[in-house]
Amino acid sequence: MEGDSVTLHTGLTEIQRDKFSIQWMFGDRLIAEIPKKQKQFNESDGKFSGRLKLDNQTGYLNITNIRTTDSGDYELQISSSNYTINRRINVTVTGSGLSPGAVAGIVVVVVLLVAAAAAAVVIYYCHKICKLGSGGQENGQNHQNQHTDDPANEKTELANRS
Repeated sequence: MEGDSVTLHTGLTEIQRDKFSIQWMFGDRLIAEIPKKQKQFNESDGKFSGRLKLDNQTGYLNITNIRTTDSGDYELQISSSNYTINRRINVTVTGSGLSPGAVAGIVVVVVLLVAAAAAAVVIYYCHKICKLGSGGQENGQNHQNQHTDDPANEKTELANRS
């Protein structure tokens, strides 16, 4: 997957540097090597600049932050004075899926939906509270302020208050 790291294995557990040299090729270009008797590796190709790590003990090649353009055949050559071993490894790098623009678009839509839902809830409860608040006060005031000049009602009200 694009952006990941990949390790290409030699099949060796340890290299005797005084007897072997290792070369990694991509296509027809030498990208890394450990010459005989040398403890460091040489990175020969700018395409992988800073993204290659060669294990000095095993010859494993690690490619970091791999790209789709890194897909293809990698060829390993392990040489000694007596023989040469060639090994080909095919690497296929797939894209990461959604583009950054698509991810940003999805995030914006989700944020807008959450904001709209929150606004709807706030409006609903504000409307409900306002309706209850004004309706409750009017009914209570009307009931308490009712007064007539009818003497029968005054006697009933006085009896109820006592």
